[in-house]
Amino acid sequence: MIITLPPDPFSFLFGFAIGILFVWVLRRAQPLLTQIRENAKEQRQVAQTRRTSGLEDNHRRITLRRAQGMHLASSLFSLDEILQEPRLIAPPARVEPGVTGIQEDIISQTLPYLPAWPELAATYRAPTIGVAEAIAGGSNVVIVGAAGTGKTVALAQLASLTANLRVKLTADSEMEAVPYLYHVADLQLPFDASKDPANIIINAASEHAPLFDLRRLPGFIQQTLKNGQALVLIDGFDELDPQGQSHVVDWFKSLLQTYPKARIVTTGCIDQLNGLISLGFSPLALIGWDVPRNTRFIQQWGELWSQTVALEAWAQTGPEQIDPILLNTWLATDNNNLTPFELTLKVWGAYAGDSLGPRVLDAIATHVRRIAPSGTPVAALELLAMQVVLTSQPVFDPRQARSWVKQYDIVEDKAIESTEDGTKTAEDEASAPVNSEKIKVKKSRAGESVPSYGLLSKMVESGLLVSHPNNKMRFLHPVLNGYLAGQAIGDNHADATLLAISDWDGKTVSLRYLAARGDAAAVADILLKESDLPLNNRIFTVARWLRDAHKEATWRNKAFASLLAILQADGQPLGLRG
Repeated sequence: MIITLPPDPFSFLFGFAIGILFVWVLRRAQPLLTQIRENAKEQRQVAQTRRTSGLEDNHRRITLRRAQGMHLASSLFSLDEILQEPRLIAPPARVEPGVTGIQEDIISQTLPYLPAWPELAATYRAPTIGVAEAIAGGSNVVIVGAAGTGKTVALAQLASLTANLRVKLTADSEMEAVPYLYHVADLQLPFDASKDPANIIINAASEHAPLFDLRRLPGFIQQTLKNGQALVLIDGFDELDPQGQSHVVDWFKSLLQTYPKARIVTTGCIDQLNGLISLGFSPLALIGWDVPRNTRFIQQWGELWSQTVALEAWAQTGPEQIDPILLNTWLATDNNNLTPFELTLKVWGAYAGDSLGPRVLDAIATHVRRIAPSGTPVAALELLAMQVVLTSQPVFDPRQARSWVKQYDIVEDKAIESTEDGTKTAEDEASAPVNSEKIKVKKSRAGESVPSYGLLSKMVESGLLVSHPNNKMRFLHPVLNGYLAGQAIGDNHADATLLAISDWDGKTVSLRYLAARGDAAAVADILLKESDLPLNNRIFTVARWLRDAHKEATWRNKAFASLLAILQADGQPLGLRG
């Protein structure tokens, strides 16, 4: 074979040499090119961080401000000033065949894990973990407890820590978590499954974000959801009826499927976790307050009151201030099994000098009078609360609620009285339907009147109701809702209707205060006769009413007899006998 050289051999050889030289230089420069690409990438990341740092700082600052106001005494103190660190009952160690278990202390070996009775765990000083520790395990968490045990405060504390760059979702994470703290009433649910579930968070965050951050906010939120920074904190799941809870669970499911690195913490009731367990949520119960914590809270309140509230002009002109040492000594007694909600109202009433009496019911009545609109009959508040419970609408539309209140006539300004003083007469007429259920509603003693259309707005301004976007309202606290509803349900003989609706927290709390303030004999008889072995939940539900119920209540003896029968049941294991 004959190789034919090109017409110009010099040009060919020169080009060939240049090509070899270019390849050699390119290979030698490869590390330099790689470094240039990495530097360019870092510069883009720095520029992106610079663009979003102000947005993130604003978001953290707004979240911190909201979290510091999410507690009962927010009108007096910030959360960090009065906070007693929320602690969760440590769950029992997992037992696996062939694996050496963790050595338990004597309390863990003796005291069973009873998340429904955190008072026992507090009494015997059961092992606990912090809320921030709980989320470090890598799972989504539902903080469980009865109304008033401090679930919202636990979420608010976690949000505050996260906003202050003190929480990482995993131990090896290089980035601090970004908190998204909202109440279920802030969310636009039910959501459209065909759309990005992050839109729910984006819309809620947009309600509080500065105007100049609105354009960049969606991208920032989606980025944190994708890279595992997002800590979604949803309050109020425990307050919803089963249908409302199903809407939230559907959104949780879609959010976790779309953004598997996102972490969710919410609140719940121990026997109403509809759908959360199937999504992999770990239920952890808040422990009750023991004597040292009660004492520390009372002393802390007294110091803050003396330094701030006592110096206000209205406090100077009010009743003479009692020596805090004497007041704290008196307040430190008879606090067994009080929830943080109840103890807060007891201490508040004592220091403010407006307490209506020594009982828990008196403390709640005092707070209702304290935050209710001036001149509003308590019966009107009770009617609204009753309609909320019987229609299973803890988050209600004020346009519909106006018709509820409108049916209750108000003629003149009349101060809220202690609800223990009786504000209704036996001759009152009946009038108000609740959806398809006809409930007889007694009229106020205010007599002749005209409808009040501005009552809901007055309740929002006074703090009894909370307003949310998209025409949503709710009571400030489920205990206040249940307390007011319990009286109206008893007065209007709606106990059978209450018992017939699906179980949810509003029903549970209302039944408790129906038993405390009215005649719950018929309801107690039905619950005590229902057999729900082996846990006897119905009997223990009635047992929780005993503390606040009248000593002469006819159903008390039956409740004690049922509890005694459980203790003496030979067919029950000792652990179930209590």
